[in-house]
Amino acid sequence: WEEIALDALGVPRPEVHGGCKIILTTRFFDVCRDMKTDAVLKMDVLDDVEAWELFCQNAGKVATLEHIKPLAKEVARECG
Repeated sequence: WEEIALDALGVPRPEVHGGCKIILTTRFFDVCRDMKTDAVLKMDVLDDVEAWELFCQNAGKVATLEHIKPLAKEVARECG
């Protein structure tokens, strides 16, 4: 949720390797601006029902276990 030093991650600079493209995702427009992105595409988060369905598709049956489900639902809601 804050600017990332791409050099520290070893991402090649465009002037060195022109074929490199990076997609960033963030909930904060300022992060895109701080990182000087070329384009910004606004996307909305999923509603709680859609987020839960997607979470379950990826996590599998473990997400619905009685002792895990409350936490799993909170994670899905927070991540949207």
